[in-house]
Amino acid sequence: MDQHTLQHISQEVYRQYPEFKGVRPKVQTQGSTAKGSGASTFLLTFQQEVVLPDRRKLNRMLRVVADENGKIIRVTTSR
Repeated sequence: MDQHTLQHISQEVYRQYPEFKGVRPKVQTQGSTAKGSGASTFLLTFQQEVVLPDRRKLNRMLRVVADENGKIIRVTTSR
């Protein structure tokens, strides 16, 4: 995945989930898309530690599956 595509996907994530702004994702290559187009998919994992009002810490994780063109296929997040 090139740097421009990664930056585009990250900007979309930051817009939808502002609490992850500035977090750099860990990128892993997955297989081809299920539709058989031959395009590779990538798993981007954003991880951040959040301090709750009662001073407890909570690890938040956001997983984004995107294709090599920068199209976001799926987003999942922890609570």
